[in-house]
Amino acid sequence: MGAFLFAVIALFIGIETIISLERAVAMKILVTGFDPFGTDWVNPALEVVKRLPNEIKGVQIIKLEIPTKFNVCAQVVHRAIQQEGPDYVLNIGQAGGRNGITPERIVINLDDAKTVDNAGVRRINQPI
Repeated sequence: MGAFLFAVIALFIGIETIISLERAVAMKILVTGFDPFGTDWVNPALEVVKRLPNEIKGVQIIKLEIPTKFNVCAQVVHRAIQQEGPDYVLNIGQAGGRNGITPERIVINLDDAKTVDNAGVRRINQPI
């Protein structure tokens, strides 16, 4: 529970930082989290997203659950971006084996999974 609370606090700090930098009047932030996958019944990243308020300091927080399915997840996020027109998109994810919040520093646009997704599909070294 301590790590979960830490994740919630860190996410709030991240959102507060975006808000303080922008100071926009009618800003929207889309925050996403994947549904549970593999052998996990709960995805802590999604649980953090669900617990966010709908508004922080006048900024609308749009929460979106993403299905853990290669053929669907990007479409769901793209559709939400088109419908909502957010100023920022913050994707929250779970990475097994990590014991803290670790922002991604290097992006590699490849689908490369050790396990299958929730539709039973596994992709290895495939460009996104």
